[in-house]
Amino acid sequence: MDIKDFKAGTYKKGFEYQYFLPEKINHTFFWTDEGINDLLEKASLGYQRNRVFVFDEYMRLF
Repeated sequence: MDIKDFKAGTYKKGFEYQYFLPEKINHTFFWTDEGINDLLEKASLGYQRNRVFVFDEYMRLF
C-alpha cells in the first residue's frame, strides 16, 4: 500500500454525536518520496531527537 493512499479512518455518525473509527494498519507500506527515507535515517541515527521537529519536517513533504 502506498502511504499516499493511506486513509487514517472515517467519521461515523452516532446518535447526536460523531465519532472517529480508525482503519486497520496491518499493511505493508511503501513510499516514493525520498525525503521520507532521509527523515527516517535522521531519526534512527539520533540526528534530531526532537520528535516535533521530525514530525514538522515530515508534514512539509505533503
